[in-house]
Amino acid sequence: MIAVDAVKKTILLVNRFGLYLSVPAFLLIAYAYASSVFPQYRVTAKIELKNATAESAITDIKSKFLVQKALNELPFQASYYDAESPKTEIYGDSLNARLIFAGHHYADTETWLRLEVQGANFVTLTHEDTAAYFEFNKPANESYGKFKVVHNPGNKYQQASYIVRIENPVRLQEQYYNSLRVKIAGDDNTITVSVLSGNSKKGADFINKLLQLYDGGNHNGPSYRLASTAGAGISGKKITILEKAENNVEVASINPFWIYALALLAGLFVPLSRTITSRLSEYVLPAYLFNLPKLVDRINHRFAIKQID
Repeated sequence: MIAVDAVKKTILLVNRFGLYLSVPAFLLIAYAYASSVFPQYRVTAKIELKNATAESAITDIKSKFLVQKALNELPFQASYYDAESPKTEIYGDSLNARLIFAGHHYADTETWLRLEVQGANFVTLTHEDTAAYFEFNKPANESYGKFKVVHNPGNKYQQASYIVRIENPVRLQEQYYNSLRVKIAGDDNTITVSVLSGNSKKGADFINKLLQLYDGGNHNGPSYRLASTAGAGISGKKITILEKAENNVEVASINPFWIYALALLAGLFVPLSRTITSRLSEYVLPAYLFNLPKLVDRINHRFAIKQID
């Protein structure tokens, strides 16, 4: 008898408060989403065109050919993340140790590694359950590509640990091409070029390389970094850079606060919607059904009058 009463009470509680379980369920979904999203930054350069229309410049700059060429000339084959904060991307040229792929020979599939600087002369790379030692500047050939591990000149040995993502080249091109925005800004002679990237400096280098290639590639430096004060024009053959990409960075990721707020509202809406529906079915629907015969009589009456006429 006690067990039966307990079951009845449980059923009553579930019927009354069960829908409120949608709140923690939606919050759990929000947590899973927020945990899987990597921070993104949008970097933007503003340029003035020379002897070219905006339409032609937009078509030429936002082309898969130019995007692929820029990526081939940049060390983007691997992305690096702080092992203590796996969603924080670190640009490879600021690390003590990084991978350089020979002739851009790397696997066609995404591969995750763990890189640990263990000594002054070597590092450990862990792929799945296999760990291997690699000496600095010695060529290596693994399933994920041909490479060597280099140490930035002038950096003293310092123990460090990074998460490395060897990029899928097809996905990498699609990522930069799909997020690339080239549009008219103000007048027909000025356009903006922007892209999304997990690291703002990395995104700025991509924009600079893209503009360098579009402008003819006659600028010094691998990433088109020309010294100037903010806002000063940097002239080339086809363009003048009015605002450099590294000076225009904004966070493009959604603030986690809003993700959780929307999840909370969605979770509360489920029991609220049921309450509204029950009230409508209790008052509005019966009244409608009660007046339905009268409504049918009126329709039939009007139809009969039309038949007589």
